[in-house]
Amino acid sequence: MPFLEEQSFNEQIIRSNNVENADGRERGYLRCPSDPTPPIGPGVKGRPSSNYSFNIGDTINGINNTTNMRGLFSQTDTRLKLKDIPDGLSSTLAIAENTRPALTMSGCPQGFACTGLDDPRWAPVNDRGAFAGSNGTNPSGCQSSWRVDRFVDDGSVTLMGAFRSPGSCWTWGRVNYWAFNTVLPPNGPACGSNGTGGGILTARSWHFGGINAAMADGAVRFISENIEAGNRSGTEVQVLSGGVGPYGTWGRLGCRGDGQHVSVGDL
Repeated sequence: MPFLEEQSFNEQIIRSNNVENADGRERGYLRCPSDPTPPIGPGVKGRPSSNYSFNIGDTINGINNTTNMRGLFSQTDTRLKLKDIPDGLSSTLAIAENTRPALTMSGCPQGFACTGLDDPRWAPVNDRGAFAGSNGTNPSGCQSSWRVDRFVDDGSVTLMGAFRSPGSCWTWGRVNYWAFNTVLPPNGPACGSNGTGGGILTARSWHFGGINAAMADGAVRFISENIEAGNRSGTEVQVLSGGVGPYGTWGRLGCRGDGQHVSVGDL
């Protein structure tokens, strides 16, 4: 925040024992102009949302409170230097787009069991910003519940409340609010739980065909949703020393040190 001329807001977050007590106004520069979802608003316990998320690598399990992240960021206060990104800054993702959850005041979408928060009327809309509360450690199951840009409406999926979903409450610091992992390719489903355990936190946008992302060297790239993403049934690699994970080119972009260089042509 200090680099965005928001030093006072940064201090409020640090001082507050509960970030709901901090200034929760939406920040326009944290929202993509292409996002049609209206802001959550300051009346909802001051929970500001964001369209931008940060790379935690190509892992699903153990992504909370870990110092063994394969990406660049973690929930813990772990700091990296350039030497800690041996695959190269141009081959490692830093930031990617995310979709924010939309709300409906008319209850859960038909066919869904919804997990709300604070008020059951704040049910999530089933669109590209929806977050499933099941299959959070099962990429194949998560993908099979997805139909183009929404989850299947057959009663088998539970949608998490908007305030447990990626893109919301970024000041809280929980991984599922601010992070993405390179498991399922862009613009696919996101599946997880209430900020604990594992999670498939897919980078998503409202752009046709892919997402915008920034590499660790600052270069901005458009990454196709059809990028090669390996074997979603493969066994994930949880530590940096474990080498190459199963999620193809997309997975390698998320890992800072698997020994694989990804060129611009691979995107």
